[in-house]
Amino acid sequence: MTLALSLSRSLAASLVVALAPAPAPAPAPAPSSTPAGDAPAQLEARPQQDLNEARAREAWQAGVKAYGEGRLEQAIAHFEETYRYSARPGPLFSLGQAHRHRFEETGDARQRHLAIVRFEQYLEAEPEGKRALEAERHLAELLPLSALELEGPGEAPIFTRLSVSSEAAGASLAIDDLDPIPLPAAPDVAPGEHRVVVRAPGYHPWSRSVEVPEGSTITLEVPLQQLDARLTITGSPGASLYIDGQLQTRLSSRTSVHVPPGARQLGVARSGRALYIRELELARGEQLALDVQLEVTAQRKISFAAMGVGGGGMIAASVLLGLTLDAQRRALAIEDERMAAFVSAAQDDEMTHLVARRDALRSATIASGVTGLVVLAAGVILYLTDQPAVHSRLHGDDRAARRTLSLRPGRAGALLRAEF
Repeated sequence: MTLALSLSRSLAASLVVALAPAPAPAPAPAPSSTPAGDAPAQLEARPQQDLNEARAREAWQAGVKAYGEGRLEQAIAHFEETYRYSARPGPLFSLGQAHRHRFEETGDARQRHLAIVRFEQYLEAEPEGKRALEAERHLAELLPLSALELEGPGEAPIFTRLSVSSEAAGASLAIDDLDPIPLPAAPDVAPGEHRVVVRAPGYHPWSRSVEVPEGSTITLEVPLQQLDARLTITGSPGASLYIDGQLQTRLSSRTSVHVPPGARQLGVARSGRALYIRELELARGEQLALDVQLEVTAQRKISFAAMGVGGGGMIAASVLLGLTLDAQRRALAIEDERMAAFVSAAQDDEMTHLVARRDALRSATIASGVTGLVVLAAGVILYLTDQPAVHSRLHGDDRAARRTLSLRPGRAGALLRAEF
């Protein structure tokens, strides 16, 4: 109960100063209460150009939460990250407090020693700070207990650590196949080579062998790569698949493709079929199955009808041509009899009728043939020009504009429809 109350009071006080603006460097550093040869390396901030206030504040908030819940090891890792990205002295005091409470919980002399070093580093950076008196009071309590005052320089504890962080949400760290721990974390490790594996939901795992020299802290910032989403498309074999206006592949009866996560526009196009467009919001590692059935376009239906009518016209013209030739043959036979001998008036009338019929059938044959040929040609042209036009140039993140970048009938096909 005493420890919990102490944590709460310390946390409340730390919130006041931890993210306050860093003061100007002191004229001369405060003398260290620990021999220089015995103290572990001080926590170093990043170069000025690499400081990141947003990341420091995020780490600070995570550290405060972990501190308040008694998860001191994680709080220490977050406070260290806060200091590295802000260079403010406040997190150094919070680190001293976290190490001091860790020492009170476990009796670990290393935690006591780190508490001393962090309090001293805080006083060196901000000797007149709001927590300076409290830091000095804690040092006065810890130093008499410290083995550093009784042991020679060669007996000082040596700390070997791996400090690992990642921007991926839910990331965890596993060292040498041990149980994973959440990131950020800075566990102590034995000197030598270690197998480091970082995992996070929706990301490819990251692994590397890291050599950690004795007495050093190796810092790793792991940029995990996102897992692609997987689309499985059935139906519409032979159609072309487009993602964000870019041709991906030609579909079979079942096709699987990997797609980067995020907002995506899917298009499926095939000659003579209406365009399939769907806006997708794909999560990392998501698996989505789609059954795509493309409808026949109106132009393709008209082309089939035109080719059928044109073909019928050509068949009718062939029949009419046969009847024309028959009338011509019979009229010529009567003409031959007239030339050889006298023909009756009835035969003369029949020849006149056959000639008139021949002329009418000939006109009908020409009209039917020409019309059938023209309609058939129009049907063929409509069929051949019924090709979707894909516009691959997308306009940023404008979803409405992306929807207009569709596959539409060609201008020639539209013109033919207007004419016919």
